[in-house]
Amino acid sequence: MGFRWIVLMVGVLFQLEAIAQTNSLPENPKELSFLDTTANILQAHQASLMAGIVEVIDQKNNPLINILHIGDEQVSTLSETFRKQLIGSTTGLGLFFPSSLNNYALDCEVNNSHTGLWTYATAIENNRLLPVGLSGYSAKTEDWKSSLSITIPQAYQKNVDRFTVICDRSEYNFDVVVTCMGAKKANGTASVLSKKEFPSSVSYRNAPSLELLLPPGTQEILVQFKQVISAQKSFVLHGISLTNSRSANLHSIGMRGCGYNELIRLELLKQQLTLLSPDLVLLDFGIHDNYRGDEQQDAYLEPLKRSIKIVRDAIPSAKIIVVIPQDCVRGGRTLKTFEKFEQAIITMCKTDRVAYYDWYRVAGGKYSAQYWSDYQLFMPDGLHLEELGTLLKSSCYAAAFSAAQSRYQNGYRQFVLADDTSRKLAFRTRDTMSKNIVVSEVWRYHVVRRGETAYRIALRYGITVAQLKEWNHLRNYNIAAGTRLKVGKLSIATKSDPIQSIESKESAEAETQDVKNNSQDSSGTQTNTDGGITRINPNKGKPETPIITPNNHSVEVPVPSETVKPQETSKTVKPKPVYHRVKTGETLYSISKAYGLTVDQLKRLNGLRSNSIGIGRVLRVR
Repeated sequence: MGFRWIVLMVGVLFQLEAIAQTNSLPENPKELSFLDTTANILQAHQASLMAGIVEVIDQKNNPLINILHIGDEQVSTLSETFRKQLIGSTTGLGLFFPSSLNNYALDCEVNNSHTGLWTYATAIENNRLLPVGLSGYSAKTEDWKSSLSITIPQAYQKNVDRFTVICDRSEYNFDVVVTCMGAKKANGTASVLSKKEFPSSVSYRNAPSLELLLPPGTQEILVQFKQVISAQKSFVLHGISLTNSRSANLHSIGMRGCGYNELIRLELLKQQLTLLSPDLVLLDFGIHDNYRGDEQQDAYLEPLKRSIKIVRDAIPSAKIIVVIPQDCVRGGRTLKTFEKFEQAIITMCKTDRVAYYDWYRVAGGKYSAQYWSDYQLFMPDGLHLEELGTLLKSSCYAAAFSAAQSRYQNGYRQFVLADDTSRKLAFRTRDTMSKNIVVSEVWRYHVVRRGETAYRIALRYGITVAQLKEWNHLRNYNIAAGTRLKVGKLSIATKSDPIQSIESKESAEAETQDVKNNSQDSSGTQTNTDGGITRINPNKGKPETPIITPNNHSVEVPVPSETVKPQETSKTVKPKPVYHRVKTGETLYSISKAYGLTVDQLKRLNGLRSNSIGIGRVLRVR
């Protein structure tokens, strides 16, 4: 079984690699059975909304087009792949916040560093020292000798030609000096390509940003300051943008730990939305607003409605797409609130006239997080994506835009997909998650990057700093970049999930045929298998006789102490009850299915009030 699981995982890796290369999903849903590929398209109740969205997609080579993808930290992990798949390889990096200034609270594609003393504020703080805007962070320095260095990633150096600094501008702020540097000289120093000074004069007063066209060959940008008069006290940064003036740009902004409740509290959000002026806005916040199962629908929809209103007030012409978040695991189980949230958002999108992307349904719907965990696409916390999960998700996002564009261009004007109950995953209990994954464990490792701290690494993987120190035999919390650390263990599956067998019509038919064949074998064949059924004589302790039954599930069948002739059995002997001993990985659903029962029938036979069953328990199945 372990070999079969290795083959399965290799197949998944090749499938995900193919998705990345072709920018399309597998045509056969059975290849990744937890995905609902039929629903992977943007949806809207009004055809006019989709017309506007398709118009933006059609103009992805237009340098005046800006697309804003804003959400929690998972948005930032999707940014690079999603950006290139949606717009192309000529796109720029978009808006970001230098990670060194916020203690690397969020991963950043751009290497950056700073000198001097800075203070920063985040979107999740209640009593912020600084106002925060679109990027979700702000940083301030009162030392004019401070500096900030930005290194443009090599893959973008030929594309990026515009540098924008979103910052406070008034007579009380330092003058800003921006130096563009190219390749290093023979002596190791970087060549200076250009230098421009932005004084805090009347001409720049109260302007929310500084903009500079970069000379060709720029590899690094150095931002420094000048204090010309004593009234100049500080410099306050809200974000940096590296874009391509010849192409459309996607700005992917992720805020760690944020939801719509935090978004609507950003003091400078409306002002900076106006500055960026996006043509299309994806609102993609995840579980932070709706993981509590006891909340009322109005309570968790109100922040989303207010977020939509803020965007509309700032940019009335912007097209808005609400992304419905994927199911996840909280405390080892899936919460019903995710399904409620999906339906509530779809209803709200109709009345508020906005489009939506039902990622909840595409990813697999109810309990899909457990399947993503089985395929090692989720981290052990059941919330955050592994690298392969990020690749799969970003590919789905890009394919949804392409599908909407193609559907509209082919003349379709209906963009609301009916709910397909045949594609919904079977019910999974909390017990199923742990039992369908093999109990073997391996260490998970993390390679420390520059600027990362023990606290940040522990936070990322849901462990404590003390555990990190103990597992890696650390004497202190100073960790050098490049160090390989143990950050927890992963469960490796060696058994396929029985529930996945009903994911398609073909597999259901095949399974029915197997049941018939196995039933025929059980009437006249004696086979000794690991998962076979044994007959037990409770009175005389005679030797066990293995036989075959549907799906090779282990049961124990009491038989009479004396042999009964077949022709006499139907006349004189009543059918004896059949019992099943529960094994690891089995659920009420899989057991009832194996014996042609419903879950309710199985529960009534055994007087069960819940779906929880312990390993080794004997259940009556006939």
